[in-house]
Amino acid sequence: MNIEQNKNIRERWVSSLFELANFEYQKRLWNAQIENEVGDFTECVCKYFDDLNLDNGYANFVSDGIISEKDANIVAELHNEFRNYTDRPEKQNLTDKNVLNDIEWKNFTQLALSTWHRLKMETESIELRSLMLDFEQYYADKMK
Repeated sequence: MNIEQNKNIRERWVSSLFELANFEYQKRLWNAQIENEVGDFTECVCKYFDDLNLDNGYANFVSDGIISEKDANIVAELHNEFRNYTDRPEKQNLTDKNVLNDIEWKNFTQLALSTWHRLKMETESIELRSLMLDFEQYYADKMK
């Protein structure tokens, strides 16, 4: 992959992580309360696993130079917990409202938020950290 493709994938990945880590953003996005943005739980799952080709984890991201091995290790638990949640039959047909009211989902988003902060603090990639800060600022402005 070339540098531009990696950058594009990294941006989509950070966007997906941001959505997983921000419960208030999820509530507003999934209830169509953010101007010019559309999303729901199903789309959130598809963006992460399907669009980013993360069904089998982060090995390809690392080998393609999208993220470092260290960054992949930081998000490994989040990835596994997200997979565990979405693989459970009783979770697969929940409405957006039911997902947002699910205590297990709320606990997952707390894990996602702590993972977000850890990644932002521990990544050795200045570009990745900057991208994460840009997402935080952009959505802080939109959430006002």
